[in-house]
Amino acid sequence: MALNLPLFHSYPQPHITMPPRLLFLQRFQPRDLTKAWNQLNLFNEIQFAFLIYSQVYSKTLMDFQKRWAQGVLDLEENRPPVVILKQLAHLLKNKVCYHPPMLVDQPDLARENDRHVFVYLSREKMQKVLEEKSITFGLEAVLATTMQPYRSDLALQEMVRAHNIAWPHRRVEEPDLEGFIAIFASTLFIHLLELKVTNVYGREVACTFFVRQGTGNRSYDVIACGITQFTKNAGVMPRPAVPSPEPDLTLRLSGPNQKREEGDMKPAIVNLKKETSAT
Repeated sequence: MALNLPLFHSYPQPHITMPPRLLFLQRFQPRDLTKAWNQLNLFNEIQFAFLIYSQVYSKTLMDFQKRWAQGVLDLEENRPPVVILKQLAHLLKNKVCYHPPMLVDQPDLARENDRHVFVYLSREKMQKVLEEKSITFGLEAVLATTMQPYRSDLALQEMVRAHNIAWPHRRVEEPDLEGFIAIFASTLFIHLLELKVTNVYGREVACTFFVRQGTGNRSYDVIACGITQFTKNAGVMPRPAVPSPEPDLTLRLSGPNQKREEGDMKPAIVNLKKETSAT
């Protein structure tokens, strides 16, 4: 017997039909920032892309999810796949999901407070992410950080060392961090640790990492993509004699009274200089 489910994607089940009004929702198209010409331009474009998703696209997405969820909850069948879908439907009625509805036990849902993170990767892998519309490939974990790609005061070599300390299970080199994708961290991203990296002026900067374990290829909304502006072949430079005319683009850390999100692990603080000197 055919199971009539208002699914967004088709899965290994008997013939599935979908009501026309729930057949398709255009997923968010990431903003291509590969042509950004300077630090300030990249900063503005990234902020604009996050704003468009959270204040415009998410309203359309929630409307779709609610209609999809109601269609599932109206089903009279109670076979195991339908029960799983109904459990998912209850979640998607109230939470933005960063991928189309699918038969999964743990969907990538929005956090209570939006968290902007960046995944650094090679130019080739960035293209693969955009083509396949997935940030997860097989069981490979996804490492994300709050450190922004427009930070030209950070050396590329320093970011490579930070990534290798944060996630030593997968060694990266400079070409592996030339590209970036900007995303909202879902509830499946777990707080990993906080490092202290040193910028080209000798100042320490906090760099927080999150990890999401691999769950097979799964679609995920990418907000923006582009090329990093980390400084290459940088030594320690003298501090600027006068303040920069550009706005302060350095990482703004959470205040001591800001409530930590439920499910976040307590961060471990690692000083990168001490960590690397010991090796």
